Formats: sequence, C-alpha cells, structure tokens
Amino acid sequence: QKCSHCIPPTQIKSQENSWKTVIRSSPYPSNTESKPKLIILGDSHGKNLSLRIEKHTEFNVSAFIRPGANLDQVIEEVRDLSRDLGKNDRLLVIGGTNSVQSTEVMKITDAVHGLVRNTKHTNLILASLPMRHDMPELDIKIARINSELERITEDSEFVDLLPLHLLPRHLYTNHGLHFNNRGKTRIVHLIANLLDREKKTNKIRKEPLNNVPINTDISSTI
Repeated sequence: QKCSHCIPPTQIKSQENSWKTVIRSSPYPSNTESKPKLIILGDSHGKNLSLRIEKHTEFNVSAFIRPGANLDQVIEEVRDLSRDLGKNDRLLVIGGTNSVQSTEVMKITDAVHGLVRNTKHTNLILASLPMRHDMPELDIKIARINSELERITEDSEFVDLLPLHLLPRHLYTNHGLHFNNRGKTRIVHLIANLLDREKKTNKIRKEPLNNVPINTDISSTI
C-alpha cells in the first residue's frame, strides 16, 4: 500500500535512486554479485555521496534520499530496503536534522532504538546530527541527542557512529544548515575510512566519539 504521507523522493541526476526504484548508483560496470553493498537512507545531508563513495571504496552503493524529511520518514521503509543486506554489507542512515526543532529528544532516540532492532541482520552506520549553525539555540538539544546516539552505538555490536557534528563551521554553507562541497568531500572521506576499517577488522570496532580523528585541512581531498 502506498504511503499517503511520505515526502516524495528526490531524483538527483542519475547519482541516487528514487525512493521506490532500485537501480545501480554508478554508471561504471562492476561485478555487483561479489561486491559488498552499502545502502544510504538520508535527508538532504545524504545527497551527492553515493557515486563518490563508490568511486573510493569496493562497495556497491545505492542511496534513497528525502530532502526535508524527518527521521521517521527517512527510516520508515528500512525493513524493505535493507532486506537483502547481510553481514558483509552496510546500511548508512543520515537523518534527524529536520526533527530537532519540533521533536522531543526521547522520541528521536526511540526511533533510533527501533532502527537498531530492525537492522540486526546487517551492519548499521548511524550519522550523528550535524550542528545547526543556522539555529545555534538548538545546540544543547543536538548535543543531548548525539550523546544518546553515542551510547546506543557503544551498546550495539554491529552499529557504528559517523560523527558529522564534529565537522567544523567552514565545511558548511554560509547559511549554516547544509554542508558545502568541501564538507561533502570530508564526509565521503570519513565514510570511506570507516568502511575500510570495518573491512580490515571484519567487525565494527568501537571508538569513543570524541576520539574519532577529523582532518580539518580544508585542502585535503580523497
């Protein structure tokens, strides 16, 4: 049954998938049967990542993006979209930014607990909430949510954290809500390093949130 309240999916050129149609995210041929899979579920912070991640990793990447969606809308179809993922695959969820202003902390963390329960068959990468430089009055609330996300990832064997909130201000647009191109490059770098680390250890290694290294050299590229 078609969702009556869903935000329509975006179609970003040919780089990312529409919400319902699963297609290859990369125009380059590859043996998709032998490659591990990465599925990205995200709000606008997840845009323009899939091809760049695929270019710099051995993963076959698909992205399902809903700009403006709250966390519940980003993950509402997670069971169907992650059904074919296994223990060698990854699910990356980037959401929650659009929930901060109007949603209680407990409701957001409850949604994350549900996400963890629904994805135990694979490996989950959970993005922390970026700082809202357009609305600095939300900083304390965002910090509380991210503290809970850190605790959840520490308590869950197959969940790791992508620390977007540690990225500095110059990696955001002037407006302060979204990341600029340098910020997107840094996010791809963090994801690629995380995927490579997990491949080498064949498991999710836990590190304290504040100890995750962030390269702040804006001239660095992948």
